[in-house]
Amino acid sequence: MSKRGAEIKDVDKRAKRKKLWDHLNEKGGEFLTPLDDAYQKLVEEQYDNLYHQQCKNIPCDLHQKVQWAFQVLLSNGYLYQDRVKLKSKTIITPVSRTLIGQPGHTYKYLNLRLFTLPWCFGNRQPKNEVEEACAVFKDLNDYFCQHVKDLIIKKYAKEKNTENGSSHNNDNEGKTEQDIEELIDRNSNFNVTLLNYLDPSIVHMRYEPYYNMGRLAVSWHKDENLMVGSTVAVYNHSCQETKPCEDEAWKVGLKVAWNTEIPAIAVPLYDGDCYCMLNGMNDTHQHCVIAGTSSRFSSTHRVTESTTSTLAYIQSRVNEALQNLTQDGGSHHKLKSLKAAIQHGGRHHKLKSLKAAIQHGGRHHKLKSLKAAILQLTEEVHNEVEFEWIRQFWMQGVQHSKEREYWMEPMEKLETDWRKLELMTKLAVDIATGENDNREDVATAILPEITKRHELRNEWMARFTGEELCQIPNEHTPDYRPHWTKTDASLPLPFDLTDILVQLQNTAESKT
Repeated sequence: MSKRGAEIKDVDKRAKRKKLWDHLNEKGGEFLTPLDDAYQKLVEEQYDNLYHQQCKNIPCDLHQKVQWAFQVLLSNGYLYQDRVKLKSKTIITPVSRTLIGQPGHTYKYLNLRLFTLPWCFGNRQPKNEVEEACAVFKDLNDYFCQHVKDLIIKKYAKEKNTENGSSHNNDNEGKTEQDIEELIDRNSNFNVTLLNYLDPSIVHMRYEPYYNMGRLAVSWHKDENLMVGSTVAVYNHSCQETKPCEDEAWKVGLKVAWNTEIPAIAVPLYDGDCYCMLNGMNDTHQHCVIAGTSSRFSSTHRVTESTTSTLAYIQSRVNEALQNLTQDGGSHHKLKSLKAAIQHGGRHHKLKSLKAAIQHGGRHHKLKSLKAAILQLTEEVHNEVEFEWIRQFWMQGVQHSKEREYWMEPMEKLETDWRKLELMTKLAVDIATGENDNREDVATAILPEITKRHELRNEWMARFTGEELCQIPNEHTPDYRPHWTKTDASLPLPFDLTDILVQLQNTAESKT
């Protein structure tokens, strides 16, 4: 989404929030729990894709393994609070989290990309108890995949047999058997789980503002970056020896998104309970988490939108962009020619070509094509790999990177390829600021993405104030990588692109 599109969406969300707030202030927000007489009818009519499964209906051995795995990850320091940027503020999430799932997958929320701890290990066995714990969540994931499949089949059969062929919210009306199979695939192919932990005795939480449900562990939201129409499945582990009363229990709150007339609901969650928001409920409803009195873990299984969020995707994008870079390995005589030309008053751009060739192992690089679309693709990918992958990974600190051994080699390869993209930008800039006939077209093609890169670098470097940095534990201190100074000759372009932007702007404007 473009920056302008995000701004419009934000304005629309603020307007909806104000309308909801004004209405609820005037009339008061109503919510029901299972103790209310009207609760079951409301669920059937407005929340019929919510499925709550009690602890006793889940295999005992699975409970034991999952609850052991939670404790292993917590005791080894794998669950910690995220620092996210909302508008101009740095927010420390009340909940501590980590992401587990398919190797090479990521999940992005609140502009922070989380990188999976793998839950499977190819042909080898887990090599320590942390990996064993991650593998347990693959077992839980397999359980949810089958559970959701069974729920959809049961729901479809029930609605198919409903008298007169329809019901109030019949999502499956008119669907063929093939449609149902596709529905099952979309809903049950969970590829990651986001683990959450919160001890309400040590974390400050504000109160739920609309319905006075209690203290908010997680505010009202829809889960981001999921496959449209997919299910979210959640396992709840409340650390209490005895079952609490409803007032002391953790709860999931749900409401129809931005609706001011339909009552919300609050569903108590006891140790070992599960619930599923089935078949697109996340798209039409919002949910929150209300804190109980005990510590609580959860494992939230999702079908992430994986077309742009996997390692394979970004590697493919980078490889596509690098297709426009070529090099001549046997360019010793060309270097001698360039040196001779410079010694005899050669042009300035030849001097720059010589420096670039020397810095990159004596090879003379060039761009295969100067077509605008290809140049724009290169610069788009350059920005994507730098700001959506490399900086996102290192900004989360040294502990984060050490824990993700799987990611280290791929991230180093992405950085190597990013350096090649820097070189490609340098080659394009040299053409745009040189004496080439098509310099204006090249400048016009690359200027927007390089402008964006300059702005984003400034934003990332200013992501935390000095005061905020002092409050971040050493193991989570951001690594502003990549970053370099003017004296670093290993990179072809400066970190600060101000002067280059002026040159490109002048060249682009000269065309008109």
